[in-house]
Amino acid sequence: MSFVNKSVVKKSDKNIFQRNRSFLELLSPNFAPETFQSTILNQIKMEKIQVKIKRIFEKREGESERGKWAYQDIHVVEDNNERFPNEFLVTVGTADCEKLEKLKAEDVIKLGMSFGVRSYTNKDNKEFFNQTVTGWGIETVQVSAF
Repeated sequence: MSFVNKSVVKKSDKNIFQRNRSFLELLSPNFAPETFQSTILNQIKMEKIQVKIKRIFEKREGESERGKWAYQDIHVVEDNNERFPNEFLVTVGTADCEKLEKLKAEDVIKLGMSFGVRSYTNKDNKEFFNQTVTGWGIETVQVSAF
C-alpha cells in the first residue's frame, strides 16, 4: 500500500484521523502512527485484493462537457476464509461499470481500492467529512454457477 497526497495537519483535523486510526492500521501492517500524526492523509491506495461480490447496485450515468460518465456501487467481502472478513461498499467508474455488467453476486474478483477523506463546509460554516472507497481495475477470478 502506498500513501499519496500528504500535507500538514491542522489541529482540527487530528481528531478526524484519530477515529480512523484503527481502520488505517488494519489496512497497512506498516502503519506508523508517529508519521500519521504529522501528516494529513487525503487518499491511500491498496494493492488489489480478492473479494466476493455480495450485491451490485444500480448504475448511475449521465453526460457532462467531458463526455459520458457512469458510477456504480458494489458491496464486496474479502475472500480470505477468515472468521470475520472485511466488507466494503465500493464505487467504481465508467470502465469498471462495463465489466460489472457481466458479473453477479457470489462471483469472485480482484479489485484495487483507494480510500479517501473529503471535507466540505456548508452555508452555516460548519465543516463536514466524507469517506470514499473507490474501486479500480476489476479482474474476474471465478464466476459462480448461480
